[in-house]
Amino acid sequence: MTKIMKSIPLSILWIAIALIHSGHAFRTLSVNLTRSIYIAALAALIYFVYVLTSKKMKFGTEDFIFIVSFFMVGSSYLMDGFQAGGFYRITLAEILFAYFIIKLYSFRHVMKLYMIIMTVTSAIALVGYFLANYTNLLEFLPVYKNSNGVEYVVGIVFNYIKAIPERNCGMFWEPGLFATHLVIAIVIELISKKKASFLKLLLFSVCLFTANSSAGFVLWFLCLILYFVRSSDRGKGKYFGSFFVIGILVIALIVLLNLDYIIMNTGLKDNEYFQKLLLDNILDSSRVNAIIHNLKSFATAPLFGVGYVHSMDNIKFVADTSTSTYLLSAFGVLGAFYTIAIIYGILRQKNVGIISKILILIIALLIVNKEPHLQNVFTWILIFYLVGGASQNDLYDKEERKAR
Repeated sequence: MTKIMKSIPLSILWIAIALIHSGHAFRTLSVNLTRSIYIAALAALIYFVYVLTSKKMKFGTEDFIFIVSFFMVGSSYLMDGFQAGGFYRITLAEILFAYFIIKLYSFRHVMKLYMIIMTVTSAIALVGYFLANYTNLLEFLPVYKNSNGVEYVVGIVFNYIKAIPERNCGMFWEPGLFATHLVIAIVIELISKKKASFLKLLLFSVCLFTANSSAGFVLWFLCLILYFVRSSDRGKGKYFGSFFVIGILVIALIVLLNLDYIIMNTGLKDNEYFQKLLLDNILDSSRVNAIIHNLKSFATAPLFGVGYVHSMDNIKFVADTSTSTYLLSAFGVLGAFYTIAIIYGILRQKNVGIISKILILIIALLIVNKEPHLQNVFTWILIFYLVGGASQNDLYDKEERKAR
């Protein structure tokens, strides 16, 4: 059974299901595809029963985080009086499926498939982006409307929102999520090889800029810094990398403190993307309001949280955009384990310089707090792998392992 489950066709199917439940446009367009996670979760249960009856499973940190996370959501479902059952059941199924993936496949195998998928779909997305904006060649593609009334032009591996074709979504349901996956791919490329592929980095970067995501631009800038300090992990240019990062951070701090002045006194004030970076806009943004709302809710019920129904009730913004604080609000102190797991998993990485660790940690925390990630299967997969001890060394080719 294990050989069948690990076969190439099935592994591709499992990763495809994981990506559908990690922000793919189909996730918002089809109720049936959304519920497909139940079938995947059932397959996971059958596999676990087989493994448990055939051999013993070693208990590790990833198992502890899985149990805590599963209990966190399950107990909240009970305390919410079984309201919003679809949300809770899908979340539980997605956590179970992510755990199944990391138990079935190696970190290297999943990341290799992910990078192949991201490289191929990014190339297609770039071509699709130019065809959609500068030609009429994609007019034959079908148009579907999601539950919020948003129309998507659907090409399976390339989709775009009909109202904003100038913002590249790739295969995902919104440009920001495409930017998130591109940043993840860039980081994996930077840490998984002794010499990162310039063509891949260029492809991901160009796609990221076509997504026109303000948060994506910030994350890309952090990836650029990570690119320059990679040498410190190999013991070369260590001090140069350290001084470079410190200098960049000082400059960034000065720019941040004078952001309004810089934007208002240059031609940038007329640009819609830079207008969103004004401090007043930032303080009034839905993400900041979500953080404030979530922390206030957490303060009222710190032990068990207020539950999904109450945390999302009667608010004018999406509370779950800040995943870290949303989990505190909905699930109480147990919700902190999600963020703790991310921090622990990144900081325990071996043969990674402290500066690189800090940069990757900042990137990770920005990603999970700029959009909802509770129901993002791939994020759970990364968390389980990292807390379980998977590291960049597992991603190296055999030749690179010997060289190290």
